[in-house]
Amino acid sequence: MNQLYRLSNETVISICNDYLMNINRKYVDVTLEKGEALTITSPDYNEITDLEVIQKCTYLGVRTVSRNDFMLRITTEEKFKFEAVKGDKCGIGLNVINSETGFRTLSVAHFVMRYTCSNGAIVRIVNDANDRVHYGHKEYELQAFLAEQIELALLSRQQVADSIKYLPNEPAAEFINSVYKRIESYLGKNESKNFFDELNEKSTLYDLFNLVTNKAKNYDLGKRVLLENLAGDLILN
Repeated sequence: MNQLYRLSNETVISICNDYLMNINRKYVDVTLEKGEALTITSPDYNEITDLEVIQKCTYLGVRTVSRNDFMLRITTEEKFKFEAVKGDKCGIGLNVINSETGFRTLSVAHFVMRYTCSNGAIVRIVNDANDRVHYGHKEYELQAFLAEQIELALLSRQQVADSIKYLPNEPAAEFINSVYKRIESYLGKNESKNFFDELNEKSTLYDLFNLVTNKAKNYDLGKRVLLENLAGDLILN
């Protein structure tokens, strides 16, 4: 998507038509919204609607709902509270992503909120497959997967809290290079080159974690989710 601005409309149309011609199906499904085509999927596509996902999370307390043409993102209320360091209060809820258009998998993860600055991080459920593509499943299999992942996440919140408490003991310098590579792939070279200016040689992994989550708030939904996922991976290093 980040290369489209370099191409003419005619080129983009030609590329899209080439992709369409390579769909080896007699029939396809076209999803419409307000009279516009959002996506084309195969008859084997497994749908779980955004409304279903929201309803499954209602009992947890829905905190935010964000949506674009590619995904729905829900965060739930943080009902598990802890202090990352003394006086730095945090909460853990859930981050659930779905896509009615097939551009993203159905996924469930922890959502860590740092209250002093409203920074958020998305943390994978440890040692488990946390997502499913919308393809090739039995009827209601995605709905069952969503319920199972929510329960797994609720049972593993203490592990996440314990991992975050360890971050101040690690130097940030050991992780800068690997983090920079991912940030550059998300934001491009120009936006990435000054990303770490606020850090110094004494900065800890917790400082790096907070820097990434703070800057994530400046971006649209797609990039914000990528950066918050990156911050979450620092917890599981």
